[in-house]
Amino acid sequence: VTLGAPQLVVIPPIPLPQYVLLNGVGDNALSGRIRGTELSLDWRVSTQWRLQPSIGLMNTRISNAADSAGQEIAKSYRTGAPRRQASLRIGYDPSPQHSLDTWIRYTGTTESRYAFKEYVTLDLRYAYRYSKALQLELVGQNLLDRGTVEWVRDLPPSPVFEVPRAAYVRASYRF
Repeated sequence: VTLGAPQLVVIPPIPLPQYVLLNGVGDNALSGRIRGTELSLDWRVSTQWRLQPSIGLMNTRISNAADSAGQEIAKSYRTGAPRRQASLRIGYDPSPQHSLDTWIRYTGTTESRYAFKEYVTLDLRYAYRYSKALQLELVGQNLLDRGTVEWVRDLPPSPVFEVPRAAYVRASYRF
C-alpha cells in the first residue's frame, strides 16, 4: 500500500450567529401581600387658601423562600419600602395673578440593606399670571437638603439614585 503526498484540505468557515438566544424561565417562588391605607383631605379653607394633608401606612408581607438567594430577595421586598409617608400641600392665591404653592413631604426609614434614613423635603412654587394665556413660574424642589436617596436597584452593580436640589423658571403659554 502506497500513501500519496499529504494534501491540505481547506474547510470553509462556519458562519457564527450575531446573537445567542437562551430560553429560560425564572422563578423566585415567593408570594406576598402588601396592605396599606392612605388618608387624604382636600380642604378649601377660603377662596385664597387650600390645604391638602395626607398620610400613608403600608405593611409588606413576603413569604420566605427555601434557598438563601430567595430569602435575600424576600427580605429586600419586605424592607425596601418605607412604612410611613405623609405630606402637606398648601396653596395660597392672594390675587388672581399671584399664586404660591408649598409641598412638605415626609418619608419614613427603610430597613433594607441600603437603610434609607427618614427625610423631609420641601418644594416651593411661585406663579405670576400675566394673562389667561401667559404664566411665569419660579420653582424650587428638594430645598431642605442637597439631595435625597429615594431608590436603589436590587441588581448589582447598583448605582444610587439621588434626587438633587433643583430650581428652575418656567414660562407657559396656552392657546
